[in-house]
Amino acid sequence: MDAEQAYLFRHALYRDAAYQLQLPGDRSRLHALAFELLETVFAADGIETAPLELADHASKAALQTDTDAMEYWQRKELECLRRAAKFAKSRSLDMAETVLKRVIAHPLCDMESKLEGIFEICQLNVELGSHAQARQSLALAQELAQGSEEKLWRVKRSLAWLDHLEGKTQEAEADLRALMADAQRRGDTRQYADALATQGALLRVLGRLNESERALRQAIDLLRSIHNEELVTISIGNLSGLLRDTDRASEALDLVDNRLAEELPRGRPQSLEWLQTQKARALLELGRMREAHETALVALELAKSVGMRAREVRIRNVLGYLLSRMGRSAEVLQTLEEVCAVSRETGDVFTLIHALANLGVTYERYNELAKAELALRQSRELASRLLMNDARDHAALNLAGVLAKRTALDEAESLLQAILANTGSPSFRSAQIMLANVWIRRGALAQAENTLIQVSAKAELKGFQRVAFEAAMSLLRLRQGRTEEAYALRQSVISQLTAINDLLHVERFKEEFDRARTG
Repeated sequence: MDAEQAYLFRHALYRDAAYQLQLPGDRSRLHALAFELLETVFAADGIETAPLELADHASKAALQTDTDAMEYWQRKELECLRRAAKFAKSRSLDMAETVLKRVIAHPLCDMESKLEGIFEICQLNVELGSHAQARQSLALAQELAQGSEEKLWRVKRSLAWLDHLEGKTQEAEADLRALMADAQRRGDTRQYADALATQGALLRVLGRLNESERALRQAIDLLRSIHNEELVTISIGNLSGLLRDTDRASEALDLVDNRLAEELPRGRPQSLEWLQTQKARALLELGRMREAHETALVALELAKSVGMRAREVRIRNVLGYLLSRMGRSAEVLQTLEEVCAVSRETGDVFTLIHALANLGVTYERYNELAKAELALRQSRELASRLLMNDARDHAALNLAGVLAKRTALDEAESLLQAILANTGSPSFRSAQIMLANVWIRRGALAQAENTLIQVSAKAELKGFQRVAFEAAMSLLRLRQGRTEEAYALRQSVISQLTAINDLLHVERFKEEFDRARTG
């Protein structure tokens, strides 16, 4: 229908007055007629937004005294609302939440559907960054689920995940272990796989990477066997992150690309956004900055298209780091400061910790050392308080670098020694390299050389660790008077940084090398 046919009144007030003059029974019959006509038109034209408009007509058609007719139109309304909710989830999370609330409040909605709707609303609240509302939804679900062991299990599992998002990761992991044992005792493979996948993600945050990888791989196999494709995608994304953490970025990229090929025909924005974000992170680790930036922008548009505010904030955090590596200082600082502000507002502690760390690193790159120190201290203290050991060590590592530049060598060394007390820390080798740098600054060249030899002897160095190692070794050789080796290493560092377009780090390294050369 065109606008002239759809809007026959000269003014909305005339239309409303004419509508109110109709007898209630006549209004109901007119809405019933409108439903039948529009259903035919929408079906013929293939208009996807029809269900919500039809649900409104069915709701008003149900306002009549005939009990059978009233129940018929109520069933029609509920049917249309369910179709509308399914459509809305791929278009707008706010709209989906509104429609789902109508579904669970509907008089014909059974308890099973009501609970399912509440769980979906809880997930939408998380995506929208509304953790308090998510908890309210789960409190209502817990009341309704009394007497159903399976539904109470789902409530507890959702609460554990919410605890993790708010930084209570160890408590969440303990709760999940209990839930896994319960599901295993009852022989419920679906719930066991669900909890195992969630536990795998939490173990990664806690720095227990071997356990995490085993849990995630086992969960993916189980989830595939029961055809839970949505959780398969989430778990593959988490596994790709673990592979990046353990210097296997190429494997992570292949894993995500393969899953993207499987997900593209399904067209689910949430799944595609998640995978594109993981792909951007893998490309970043591989130094493919332009591709990483383009991929992150695709992920951001997918998140914005359905209003996934929490996801949008996390992608902006990735973009902030990418922009810093690409030397776009004004954009990156604004982006990361916005991420920190929104993370504080929504209570997304996990993102806040990482955004503060990225902000600190960015300030350091532009020699704003006081601001860098403040951001990194906040990140480290928050991660320590929430027992997020990997994030704590990552912030401490970068803080030590800032302190070394500010000649606070004692505190820098203390922070690095604390990281080195845990040989399983992902920051362990980077901390060894930085500690060697501290000793070079102190003039303890023999200690520095022994440390660097230990680093190179243990395993092949890749990526940024390789660059950091060669940079430290070039400064050591320069201080030892072995200038030919120092300059060869200097050229290697510059070539590697130039190859990934990290021109700002090239300039910083040249400045540091020149300072060491001139004494």
